[in-house]
Amino acid sequence: GNVWDGVQNKELREEFRSCNAYAREDCKDCWAKLYCSGGCAANGYHSQGSVAGIYEYGCKLFRKRIECALAVQLSDVKPEDIYDPKAEA
Repeated sequence: GNVWDGVQNKELREEFRSCNAYAREDCKDCWAKLYCSGGCAANGYHSQGSVAGIYEYGCKLFRKRIECALAVQLSDVKPEDIYDPKAEA
């Protein structure tokens, strides 16, 4: 399709609806699913033959990237910033 005629391939449109972390079975138990939203449809297509496919190497890389970013952020946090025992009294 195009912007003037609209979507011509209705099947492909329906396939793209399953391109999110909630619809993909592989993403169901992933802790990082809300950071990546299920990954890139183009990567899934090129690695699995479907826009709903999972590019496993990309998933591993993305999870490691988020893990490192969280570690960097948490390295600046002091224990007293998280828990103040005096606040319970």
